[in-house]
Amino acid sequence: MKLYVFYDGACPLCVNAKAALNRLDVTDCLVWHSIRDPRVYEVFHFLNQIDAEGAIHALEDDEYVYRGFAAVRRMLKVMPLTKPAGWLFALPGMERPGDVVYRWIAARRPVKTDEAICHDGLCQVSAKKERIR
Repeated sequence: MKLYVFYDGACPLCVNAKAALNRLDVTDCLVWHSIRDPRVYEVFHFLNQIDAEGAIHALEDDEYVYRGFAAVRRMLKVMPLTKPAGWLFALPGMERPGDVVYRWIAARRPVKTDEAICHDGLCQVSAKKERIR
């Protein structure tokens, strides 16, 4: 089973989170796509740029779309090493605080204004300042 994950490749926090999750993904079930790649919107028609910039998205079985905290929780549930954390986040009462924390972090994440693409935790150095979204 593959889970297609749509993340912000111009966000150092997002790129670092991707790298950390890749180290834990021993079964290679996560397939990553940067929302800064315009081809993503041509291939995955359900995704629009405004929504994608607001939260991480995950697509499972070409049918189920998860957004924000639900996407993070689903990623954790599909990887064997993180499955316990995924089930912990699925306990009754965890969704609301999880959403609140996710939205707080997402609203304050740094994004490179020149839309530099980061790969494997390395980002282009730019003279432009980062902005906080």
